[in-house]
Amino acid sequence: MPKVTTVNALDNGLRYVILPTSRSSKEVSIRVRVAAGVAQETELTPSARIAVLDTILGTEWKVSTDYQQTVFSLDLNEASANDVEQALHSLMQGLEKPIGNTEEPKFAQAAETSLVDIDQIMTQQHLESVSYGRSIASFDVESVDQNAQNDAQQFKTRHFAPHNVSIVIAGGITPRQTAKTVQSQFGLWRVLDEQQEHLPSLDFHVEKTHVEQTLVSVATLTHLGGNSDSKLLRKEILKATLANKMLERRIQNTFEQQQIEGLVSVENQVLFNQNLLSQVRVTGFNETQQELANQIIESEIKRTAASGFKQAEYEMVVSQVRNQLEKQTRLHNKESYTRSQADRMVKAIHEGTVYTDPSYDLDLLNFHVAHLNEFDISKEFELVWGTQSSATL
Repeated sequence: MPKVTTVNALDNGLRYVILPTSRSSKEVSIRVRVAAGVAQETELTPSARIAVLDTILGTEWKVSTDYQQTVFSLDLNEASANDVEQALHSLMQGLEKPIGNTEEPKFAQAAETSLVDIDQIMTQQHLESVSYGRSIASFDVESVDQNAQNDAQQFKTRHFAPHNVSIVIAGGITPRQTAKTVQSQFGLWRVLDEQQEHLPSLDFHVEKTHVEQTLVSVATLTHLGGNSDSKLLRKEILKATLANKMLERRIQNTFEQQQIEGLVSVENQVLFNQNLLSQVRVTGFNETQQELANQIIESEIKRTAASGFKQAEYEMVVSQVRNQLEKQTRLHNKESYTRSQADRMVKAIHEGTVYTDPSYDLDLLNFHVAHLNEFDISKEFELVWGTQSSATL
């Protein structure tokens, strides 16, 4: 955590993080996270989606509804302390007011322009292959009836509470003044029932998916050994990342040799703290070549597991990952650095991990790769893609 970061809580339980990211710019990014999402809806009505849209009606705020969190967001290219105060005030009013008339044209407009729904999030995060153990109500503004509005009010009353909210403010801000603003806008917020909400346990699995010329032909879900975020756990994730990127290059090279269309990506991400999802994705492929593409992917996985990687492959991918991290640092990402750090902070809160900026991640990469080689990554590949420790489609 950078030294200039302020982390605190109000007397009502609301937590806030103030992260100055620039001294020369007045841009500000605000994120307000509610620890409840579509998982807390009934399976019959999209109550979370209705509640969050009603909250931001008539404001510049955007909102996304994930499985177990809702995030209100606002990015200001140039903002004064008064602008930040007015933005927080408008959201606070929305959080407290009762559900209004969903038949108004502005409600439909907000649904079109200001909401990122769970399906969009799953696609953006390349999680089409993850299937949850429960159905999620579809959201259609025209089908919202009185029962759905009543459910939305219950959702809002139960989950929109200070103990369930975290605020992240990043950018060219003064920490002391910003903390006073949070106190003035949210300090008097009280609800009748402040009983802590217990999130439901997650039941999920991976499955084959084929969406809009995107094929996930192979996916593997591996349980990570550690129980909490640590440098050791991040080292394991780094090794898996390097292994997957080397596999990606091998499959892509074979595709080109066999004249198969398609762009290959092999990605991994941590799901729900201790499960690592790795998946081979092919976009823009020719459907007539799908069977051959699958054969090549499976063949390359088996070949890699049997023979491992070479030093030249290792060095090339390390350089690739290093360049990607460098592009995320403040020096190389001035245009969107503030908003990306606000999003990283929310992600860390959601996952229960430690927030680190790209510069720290780059230093950590350089430290770990100085003590790794292609043999270490080959062993990690066997752990990730081997049948004993993962579930491969």
